[in-house]
Order: sequence, then structure tokens, then C-alpha cells
Amino acid sequence: MKLRETFVSLFLVSLCVLAFGCGRDFSTPTMATAQAQTTTEQAVPVTVADVKRRALTETVKVVGTLVAERKVKVAAEIGGRVVSVAVDEGEKVGAGQVVVRLFDRDARMRVAAAEAELRTAKQRVGSADADVEIVSTDTRLTESQAAEQLRVAQARLEQAKNDVKLTEEKVEGDVALAKANLAAAAAKLKLLKAGARPQDIEYAKAQVDGAKTSVASAELAAQRAQRVAQRKRGLADRGFLPVQDAENAENDYEQAKAGVLYAQTQLRALEQALKLLEAGARPEEIEQTQAEVQAAQESVRAAEKNRGLIAQKKQEVASAEAEVRRAQKTLDAAKHGGARVRKTQQDVQVVRSSVSLAEANLRMANEELKKTVIRSPISGTVTARHVQPGETVMAGQPLLEIVDHNSLYLEATVSDRDVLKIGVGQRMTIQIEALKGRTFEGLVQEILPPADSTGRNFRVKIALPRKESLLHVGMLATGTIAIEPRSDALTVPVAALLADAPGATEGEVFVIENNTARKRQVILGARIGEIVEVRGGLSEGDKVVIEGQPMLKDGRRVQIK
Repeated sequence: MKLRETFVSLFLVSLCVLAFGCGRDFSTPTMATAQAQTTTEQAVPVTVADVKRRALTETVKVVGTLVAERKVKVAAEIGGRVVSVAVDEGEKVGAGQVVVRLFDRDARMRVAAAEAELRTAKQRVGSADADVEIVSTDTRLTESQAAEQLRVAQARLEQAKNDVKLTEEKVEGDVALAKANLAAAAAKLKLLKAGARPQDIEYAKAQVDGAKTSVASAELAAQRAQRVAQRKRGLADRGFLPVQDAENAENDYEQAKAGVLYAQTQLRALEQALKLLEAGARPEEIEQTQAEVQAAQESVRAAEKNRGLIAQKKQEVASAEAEVRRAQKTLDAAKHGGARVRKTQQDVQVVRSSVSLAEANLRMANEELKKTVIRSPISGTVTARHVQPGETVMAGQPLLEIVDHNSLYLEATVSDRDVLKIGVGQRMTIQIEALKGRTFEGLVQEILPPADSTGRNFRVKIALPRKESLLHVGMLATGTIAIEPRSDALTVPVAALLADAPGATEGEVFVIENNTARKRQVILGARIGEIVEVRGGLSEGDKVVIEGQPMLKDGRRVQIK
């Protein structure tokens, strides 16, 4: 401040002298005037510094922000209601981990419907393929051969139906007989335990008489059925009657014989019960009758189990019906010939097309169902959550933001003057402002051209240490690259430059020679902090002005402070 006041005072004194001189008219300067001017121009006080050689390392500084190479916004591919969100901000997720689930009942129903449609289409294809096989193979058969096959198939079907009928009648007859035996044994046991009364004996006699009548009637019906069956079999053997009629008559005879057996069993049971009533019960008879009741119960259960044979016989009927349909198709194919083959093949193509369509529908339904389960595409940390359970989202709506901090890098800019000084693979010291100047080591990974043709700044991609939890997207960072270390660089303070333009390659300084300031052009090199390299124009040991330059001009005397 004092130095500045001195400069101002000297400047005002000079103005006064000039003003005084302008008021006088001297055509020729006298010796006294020159002497006065020399006395008036005083030495300018300045501060100087020596031009020195020192170790110097040129550096390039870049400034930028941390960016994640792998950063995704997880969005819904389809619209729907959010059922659950499995993660929150700050939580780590793995690639493929389920993060959000949407309501999927409708999608599951569409998948089930598509699967059912595909099954039906495949069944139609199977039937159509069978038709093609039948038509292609059987068109070589004559119509008479096909008709014979149909007749045999129909006969087998009738036989299967008769077997079902006989099985049903036999099983039901066995069940009824077993139940009758059980009822008779139970009645007998009840009578033995209760004791006989006159009226019970009379009632039992009446039941015996009725049972005898039933036996006689059943025997008579069986004899008639036997005669009818023998007559029809004879007619059928001679070709006067269908074989099926003879078989039906024989079945009726078998049923009549079963009726006789049933009536005889009831008669014996009632007769035995009557004898017991008349004789009175003994303890061993009661025990025997109880055993008969248990045996009759077991017989009922065994008879009822035989009902499974009925279902088996009905399955045989279904198989026989399928054989009849096949034989009928064979006959139709034999009648229609090649036209039928072509038509069937066309039908197969149509059915196969329906299978392809059903498969496509199923794939679409499965894809839609898959989209209700939203997974993280990368491993990383959830940095933002935009949805809550119960909300309805639209297709494409962002739900979460996930950043892989292992993919962080520094994206910085470097001027066109410095871009040639750096290269891929160079190491860099990175300082993070948010971490109180903590430094990390980086590596130049890629140098990218300017974003537009008018730009002069290049982009530099700098790799950062992996698995560094302190680093986050958006942090401001400064990177320093050491370019070329020199052990004996000629340097001056930056304050010596008359015009301090960052990145300038030339400049001017005042050099002190015999207490006189001399302006000199210099060639500049690297600039490190407040020191700048001089590559030409100065020599080691020269003294340059670092304070007082505003009051100097070339040739002005100075006073070194």
C-alpha cells in the first residue's frame, strides 16, 4: 500500500512539473531544464526474483464428474398394479434379482387358456394325422375288405356291450345275493338271541312256503329260458337267425339260473331259521350264527369290490367303439379314394396351422406373465425408488434406478492444447472435493472427440478403482496427470509475467540490468502452480521484477527493495 502511495505521489509531481512547463514558452531547452528533469525522474522501487533452475514436473489438470458406465432405469414393460417392491433405496441387488412384482392373476388365466387351446389343437392334429394314415393306407383296400373290417369291429362292440351287461348283472346279482345272505344271517341271529314266539314260528313257516314258491317259479323260468336259448342257437347255427339273438337268449338263460340259485339260497336260509325257532337256540348256535353274519358281511364287501370290473368292461366298450369308428373311416376312405386323401391332407395342414397359432398365443401369454416379474438387469445399488405397492403403473414407467458403483469412471474435459500431452494408459491422481480432498489413482481409458464441430474441449474417460464404496455418481473431481519430469528446468515466478494468460507460450518480463529495467520477450513452457518454465529469453541468475511492473517502462531506473 505504501509503495502504491509513493507511485501516486511521484505521478502527481510529474503532472505539476509538466503543467508548469506548459505555461512557459522556451524554444530551446537549457542546461538547467535538462538538469531539472534528471533530478525529477526518481528510481522506481521494485521487488525482484532470481531466474533459477529447479526440478519441475509438467502436469495437465482436468475437471469433471463421476459417471456410472452401468446405470439403468428399471421400467415396467406392461401396465398393471404393483403387488410388491422387494428393495429400497440404498440396498444392493444382484443381476436377475426380482425387484418388483405386478398383479398376475389375469396373466396366469391367459396362460391357462392358451395351454388348454394348445392341448385341444394338438389333439385335433393327432386325430387328423390318424385320418391321414387311415386314408393313405386304407385307400388300397377294396370296399369289401373295409366292409368286412367294419362288420368284425361292430361284432366286437356288441360282444363288449353284452359283456358289460352280463358283468353288471353278475356283479349286482352277487351283491344282492351277499346282502340277502347277510340279511338272513342277521335275522337268524336276532331270532336266536330273542327266542321263538308262536307267531314267529308261524311267520317263519309262511316265509318258507313263499320261498318254495319262488324257487319253483325261478326253476320254471329257467327251463323256459333254456329251451328258448337252445332253439335260437340251433337257428343261428343254420343261418336262420342272427348270432347276436342266440347270444342274448343264452344270456337270459344264465340270468334265470342265477335267479334259481338266489331263490334256493333264500329258501335254505329260511328253512334253517325255522328249524332253529322250533328247536330253540343254543349258545354254540348263536356263536355259529354270529360267524355266519361276519362271513356274510365280508361277502358283501367282496361282491361290491367286483363293481370295478364293470368300469373295466365299459372301457373295453369304448375301445371297441373307437375301432368301429376307425373301421367306418376306412370304409369311407375306400369309397372316396384319392380325393379323400387330398382332402384329409388339407385338413391336417389347417389343423397344424391352428397348433402353430396356439403355440404363438401361449408364448405371448407366457411372455406377458414373465413381464409381471420385474428383475434387475445389473448388479448394483438402488439409488432411486419411484413406486410403492398398490400403485398402478403404465408400460414404460420407471420404477427403480440402479447404479453399478463398480463401473464408475471420471468424465472430464481437456483443452485442445493439452490433449496431445496425454494418452490412453497414463496414470492420474484424482482428488474428490466431497471427500475433503481425498485422492485416488485413476487410469486414462479413452479420449473422445468434442461433442460438436465447434467445440475445442476433448472428453477424457478415466477409470477409477473398483469396489470403492466412498465414490458416488455426480461427485466433482479434479485429475492431475504428470507429463514430463525435468530436473534442471529454468523457471521464474508467474508474477514476473506482464500478462498472465493461462496456456500462453510467450510472454514479457522486466529484467534488471545495472539498476535499469529492460523489457524482454521470453518463451514459456510448463506452468506448475505459481512457477512457470522459461524455455528461451532468460539465463540462470537473471533478476526479474515480480512487484512494481505497472510503474515501469523499458529503460526506467529502479530501486530494488
